Parts: sequence; C-alpha cells; structure tokens
Amino acid sequence: APWQPPRPLAMLREVRFAVTCADTRVGQSIRVVGSVPALGAWDPPKGLQLTTTAQDFPLWKSAGLISVEEDSIMEYKYVICDNDGRAIRWEERANRSLHVAPLVLKGVLDKCGAVALTEGFNGNTPPEDPGRFSTVERESSSSMMMRIRSHNYPEREHPPGGDRADGVDMFEPTMRERCPSMSMLGAAMMDRTATPSMSHFGNLGLSPDESQAPEVTNADVEGLPSPSQGGADGGRGISGLGGSCGGSLGGLGGGHGESGLVREESCSNLFLHEPDVQKVDSESCEFEQRYSLVGQGPLGEGTFGLVWRCTPKALAAPLRGPAERAAKIVRKARLQPRDMRYLLGDDGEIATHLTMKHPNIVELFEYFDEPQSVTLVLEFCRGGDLFDAIIQASKTTGRGFLENAAAVATSHVLSALAYVHGQSVVHRDVKCENVLLAQMGVPADCNTFKLCDFGFAAHDRGEGFSDRLGSPDTVAPEVVAGTRYSFPADLWSTGTLVYMMLSATPPFYAPTDHDVLRKVRTGNYSLCGTLWDSVSAPPKHVITSLMTVDAKLRPTAGEALSKAWLKDVPQLQPP
Repeated sequence: APWQPPRPLAMLREVRFAVTCADTRVGQSIRVVGSVPALGAWDPPKGLQLTTTAQDFPLWKSAGLISVEEDSIMEYKYVICDNDGRAIRWEERANRSLHVAPLVLKGVLDKCGAVALTEGFNGNTPPEDPGRFSTVERESSSSMMMRIRSHNYPEREHPPGGDRADGVDMFEPTMRERCPSMSMLGAAMMDRTATPSMSHFGNLGLSPDESQAPEVTNADVEGLPSPSQGGADGGRGISGLGGSCGGSLGGLGGGHGESGLVREESCSNLFLHEPDVQKVDSESCEFEQRYSLVGQGPLGEGTFGLVWRCTPKALAAPLRGPAERAAKIVRKARLQPRDMRYLLGDDGEIATHLTMKHPNIVELFEYFDEPQSVTLVLEFCRGGDLFDAIIQASKTTGRGFLENAAAVATSHVLSALAYVHGQSVVHRDVKCENVLLAQMGVPADCNTFKLCDFGFAAHDRGEGFSDRLGSPDTVAPEVVAGTRYSFPADLWSTGTLVYMMLSATPPFYAPTDHDVLRKVRTGNYSLCGTLWDSVSAPPKHVITSLMTVDAKLRPTAGEALSKAWLKDVPQLQPP
C-alpha cells in the first residue's frame, strides 16, 4: 500500500456549560444532552448533569469540563430531567451547536483556553406526557402556556434555509403546531413572567335563574386594586397564579369530562427582575454557618421564596427535631416593601407560622433575617404534595384516592384548620399544593398530611377580610363576591380538596375563568355520574356540607370532624 502521511492529532477544547432556567419542579434538574459521548449521545440519563445553589438559582452550571474536537460540530439541547435522569422536557427549539474552529478563525474565541457557554432555557412548555400535564384554553388575560406539540427527541437536521448556530444561542426557539388538549388528568403550567390584569374577572353578574346568590356587578370588579396596590384592607391584593406577589384569581379551573386537575402555583415575584447578583460573604451569614444546602436544585416554591433541602453543619449546635430540614430562602432585593411586611411584620408569615405547633402543620423551627435574605427553616416532608399524590392514585384507581385514604387526609387537614382557627388565624390558601405528605413510599391511608405555607394567613380581629385572593378551583364564593369572609372560606376550600381527592377532577369547569367563577359563586357542582356512583354517601355529605354557598351554614372544622365519615379517624394531638 502506498505510504500516507499520518493524520494530525485532533485539537481538543474544553467546554463548560451554564444555563438559566427557572422552570424546574421538585426533584428535577437540568442535563445537557447531545451528539458526543460526553453528553450522552442523545441519551438523557447519560447526559451532563448541571447543578445549582440557593445563591445561583435559576442559573445551573456544570461541575466539570468536557472535551470536544475543534473541527467537529457538537449538537446539544438542555433537558429537564427527573432524579433518575429520565427526560421530562426537551427544549422547544432547533438543536444548539458548537463548532469551535470557525469561531477561532473569526476571532470570537481565543486559540487556547476553555469555552464557557452561558445560555437561557425557557422550560415552561409542558411535556408530551399527558399523565401529568393537560391543556386548557381560556379566554382570559391570565397567561398560560399551551402544550406545544414537538418531537420528544432531538432534531437531526437544521431548518431549511437557516444558518447553523456556530456560536452560542443564535437560534430563536422553534415554535411548532400548538395543540390544545384536555384529554387526561394533569396540570397546565403558567407563564411566571406575566402579571395578570383585572380584566379576566369579567362581569361576575349572575343571570336571573342564579338569583339565589347576591349579584356581583362590573363595578365590584373594576374597583378592585391592582396587584401593585394591595387589597382594600391593606392586604396583598388579588393573588393567584400570576408572576407577581399580587397575582389574580384568574388561572385555570379543572372540571368534568375531559378536564383534569390543574396545579395552582403560589404567586411569586422572584423572577420578575434580573437575578440579584450581589455576592454575600458566607462568613457573615448565620444560616450558612449553621446549615448546608443539599440536593441538585430547589424542592419547590412557596408564596415568597424557593425551598431547598438542608442539613446542619458538624460544628453547629444540636438541633431539636430531625436533622434534615427544608429552607425557604427569600432574596430581599426581589421583594416589594409591602411584601417584607407580609413576611416579617407583626402579623406576617413568620410571626404567624412560629406560633403554629400541631402534628398536622409543617413546623417552622427558626428563621434568619440577614442583610440580603430571609431564610425560614422548616420541617422537611418527604412525601411530596397532595396534588401529586392524587395524580399517582388516579393511575391505579381510575378516579383518585380510595375513601379510607381520603378520610385520613381530610381529617388531618380539618384538624390543622381547627387548631389554626382556634388561634384566630385564617389560612386563606388551602389547596392541594399546600398539603404535604410526611413520608415517602407510605400509603396515603397510613401517612400524615400537613398543612403548609402561611404566606397569606392573617389574624381575624373580628372584622373579617374583603381582599380577593385564591384560585378558581378552591376559592370560596364569598371571596369571589367581594363580601366579608373569614374562617368558613377555609372550610369551602377543604371541601374542594375532598372533591378532588375522590374524583381526581376539580368541582368546577368552564371554558373561561369568568364562567368558572360564576359556577363557584352559585355552588354549581355535581356529585352525580359514573365517577361518583362508586362513592358512598358519607363522604358526599362531607363535601356538600363544606361546599355550601352560604358561609353561615358551613360547619366549623371541629364540627366537620365529628361527621360519620371522619369521626373514627385517629386524631394527632398537638404538643
């Protein structure tokens, strides 16, 4: 064979990844998945895992470097994955790519040194898997991301006529056919960057055949404060699913038939502004001296902050209770002055929650008020929230919890509310996402359910409240009406939880937020049909008593616990 000169060795270049993504959920992380072996060869579990910290979030970074050939083209995408590395959500865009050689020739990159990629990933588009997310199209101004149909696997070709992205993030996301669907149980994700307006309330006035409830006029709606103004009583304004701490009642209602449960996010303004990049000396932070954050990302999001798992440091003083805890970290730079009052004021979340000592309430152990942040150290519940528990149960039962499991959960929530109301406090945010399961892998009928998130809780000094806050699926009729409300509003919300637990559907459904709220106002729900034929009379009686439109006719939490369906459930006593 004729002699051939040896091929020159390929030049290798080290690459580091960083991506901004605020759309992960509990137990999720970001992976870089791509065409080279170091990125898993398009296999998500083998991709490069990124991590974040409380200081960095929503920025995710690679812990190490990967090596790529300068002359080769590396294609990749960012993927939201579960704890086992399984893909939950691929980027909705053409493949990203990196070709080092032409970038060196153009002077974009130096001839040596590592390549640092810093990019953005909007993961707010729900995945193809309908078991968790479904889509509802609403005629309202509350922002919602509809499901975007796309391939679950990376594209192998580039758009016709388009230039390949040789640098960083040169392609806009590729938006494909929008495919609204309500075919199965699930949740719709909300766009956290939008602040809802008042217009989606519409005219809440009722037709003559709905005259059993007082009429609500356009004036009642138009007179409401904007999210930035707070409530009529100096409250938080209208809160719900939007991207600010004063969101709106507008959101997504689930329903009957094809509709499914809708995950209702606690409002937060954490991502309305650019991330606070001010560095804090960790030696001056008492929380960081005593605790270490663990895990690869936040556990979830509360009313005012992100929640992380934490453990005490070896040199810290001995702790009361379990060592593994949850830390809700709120960056002060991202809060409005009024939000600081709701968090740290005399009647704020921290002062209220610190007084709550009950086995069915997530305990607040301590808090750290420091120059740049406020950190709440809470009891860590391993079992996730009630929403996920209902979805999991529906996969085996076809409808939701069995009656005995629903009775345990209902009893625990009512026991917590009986205690809270006994302290003259109204929770005002009772929903599936604010009920946690203490243990992981334990059946619901053997688990302990705990009420959490006192971000909207307030003491009733005898005058009640009139500021409207909540979400369509769980809000009480008197809240929608704008009349004075108090403890019974929490009981209505508990009734909606019982309904959801037994059916895996919300009690109200309509094509618009306006119509959902009209149904809420008149108590227009049904316990008839195939779904309810297998449910016995006692739990139905609990639902109808709690979901009575006239707040004066609803039982108290203690009275509800004495009903036949619940009276034999063992009660956990406060210390």
